[in-house]
Amino acid sequence: MALTKVQAGGISADAKGLVKVGSTTVSSAVASVELTGMSSTYDFYQCHFTLTPATDNVNVFVRFLDSSGTQINSSAYGVGLTNEGGGSLVNSNSSNTMQIASSVGSDTNESMCGILFVGPANSTTHPCSMWGHTTFINTSSNHQGTTIMAGFKDDSYEAISGLRFACSSGNVEAGTFTLYGVAK
Repeated sequence: MALTKVQAGGISADAKGLVKVGSTTVSSAVASVELTGMSSTYDFYQCHFTLTPATDNVNVFVRFLDSSGTQINSSAYGVGLTNEGGGSLVNSNSSNTMQIASSVGSDTNESMCGILFVGPANSTTHPCSMWGHTTFINTSSNHQGTTIMAGFKDDSYEAISGLRFACSSGNVEAGTFTLYGVAK
């Protein structure tokens, strides 16, 4: 394993890590947010995000975008979502979305943030998966956290080009969404 030296001038040129692929900021309500730019340059990606729904008490979900940029909305996903207390919120082997949070609030100081890991994004022989964590304030003004384990189910493998975020009803009112490639 190679070590990276950090000096007063910064990280050495041979350092490996995250490379910013793109970023989107939502400042007025939109139906969905798409992060594109996944390509053969990287096999794995990270998405760091904040999201405020326009409607109270919504589920937030993600869909993969295929190589042409179209959302994959067939029953191509298997998804598991657990909450901080250990209970299962979602457990499906035939879903048309990958739910990442439930009962997210939209009142003052109610919103969510998270980090999602995605990959292998370019494989047609291994299922592209998405896993990560979210934390948010729910409709009762209580903190809630989730762990997500999702991805293509058997026979649904294809290369993807991005992610699409949306709410179960209403719009995404505000948020920041940044996509990073994991350097090879």
